[in-house]
Amino acid sequence: MNELERENTSYFYIIEADRDGQRKYVNKTFPNIYQYTKKILHAKRFYSEERALEFIEDFNSVGRYMINNPLVKMVKRTFTVE
Repeated sequence: MNELERENTSYFYIIEADRDGQRKYVNKTFPNIYQYTKKILHAKRFYSEERALEFIEDFNSVGRYMINNPLVKMVKRTFTVE
């Protein structure tokens, strides 16, 4: 029999930006209801750094709102069964 998987690691990317004099994450609902959040759980996730950078470029090119001083960060999440 195969042994059960005991650990799972996943990676995704988030965008951090300046908002109201603080660093916050771009929210999942951006640009609608809540645009920014302090909670990483509510941050908009991207599966590659390139997709996150494309999102920033596309959104800022519209010019209505801007993502100020964006920084793309990689998040590593590991689940372990003991």
